Amino acid sequence: MIRRWFSERVGGSRLHAREVTYTVPDYFAGQLNIMAVAVAPDAIGEAETKSVVRGPMVLTPNVPVFAAPGDEFTASLAVANNLEGPDAAGVVALTLSSTANLELMGDGTQNLKWPPRMKPRRVSACG
Repeated sequence: MIRRWFSERVGGSRLHAREVTYTVPDYFAGQLNIMAVAVAPDAIGEAETKSVVRGPMVLTPNVPVFAAPGDEFTASLAVANNLEGPDAAGVVALTLSSTANLELMGDGTQNLKWPPRMKPRRVSACG
């Protein structure tokens, strides 16, 4: 999915740099393409760069889109640890809860050892 955010025109003179601040929404994870265009009476210029935005913990659920009464299925969760440094490792307690229309089969809580820079790992629960 491509989303575009634009800044308004930023005025200024040739001798002074300008700064534009944009707050990236908390739910955004992906690549930002940042572009700038400068125009003067006698010149034009452009610059472009990219930046990857991701949270410290990335959780990607995998559940069926449709389920009929009486169906049994497995739901999984891909867990990735993007933390770095001495506090990056540890144990994380994952807890699964459901609505009244869904019955969990098995334990809804799992402890996951969390090494630094952990690649995505799947955790499953039947429901």
